[in-house]
Amino acid sequence: MKPTQSLLDKIENIIEKSGFKVRYEKGNFKGGYCVLEHEYIVVVNKFFPLEGKINTLIEALEALPISIEILSTDEQKLFFQLRQQKLKF
Repeated sequence: MKPTQSLLDKIENIIEKSGFKVRYEKGNFKGGYCVLEHEYIVVVNKFFPLEGKINTLIEALEALPISIEILSTDEQKLFFQLRQQKLKF
């Protein structure tokens, strides 16, 4: 699986469907997720290359409580593929 903008968009969509917001911010940090005033947010360094952004979101997928029931069949396949392969670009 190649790191593409399309893959990044699909991963973002899976995270957002599960009730989390994805934000790209500048700063001296890697990225991660947190709960801020009952709002779930995944923060990614906007200066990361595409591969770094994808890796940060994959790490979040592994840790977040993702509800697969609300995902489409294609999104479920991608979700399980990402979790099983633990892709690193």
